[in-house]
Amino acid sequence: IGLGHRRIAFIRAAAHHRISETRYAGYRDALLHAGLTLDDALVADGDLTFGMGIVASELLLDLPEPPTAIFASNDDTAAAVISVAHRRGVQVPEQLPVAGFDDSPTSTRLWPQLTTIRQPIIEMTNMAIEMLVHRFVGGGAGSEQTIYAPYEIVTRGSTARIVPAP
Repeated sequence: IGLGHRRIAFIRAAAHHRISETRYAGYRDALLHAGLTLDDALVADGDLTFGMGIVASELLLDLPEPPTAIFASNDDTAAAVISVAHRRGVQVPEQLPVAGFDDSPTSTRLWPQLTTIRQPIIEMTNMAIEMLVHRFVGGGAGSEQTIYAPYEIVTRGSTARIVPAP
């Protein structure tokens, strides 16, 4: 949004993954906060794999009015978007910026390197261990809870400002 894109597609995780709902909610809320319309045609379902990322990318890029950018629920799916774009002769990021989530090793092993969301994995692991210890050793309650950790946007070569048509 900050780079001028208005038709931003989103590739969701499979419905049974908790991140499917939370990452989609972040996408939806960002669009609405910016005054953009949520277009269901720009949301494709995936399953966090490269293979389903290919299928979702093809679906989105085959739209009569394709997206100007794609945000994927994880880096493997975003890598699939870049692969499909290259195969179709679509330049990333000039014609199609792509961003992912997780800052996995994949994000720096492709070209262009992937803009992504980095999570504090060590801190998240420590929180999970503390919760498990409290629950199983300390006799704590077994209720499910969601904790949101701080994140960092890692900008690399796969995103760019929209270039207006001449």
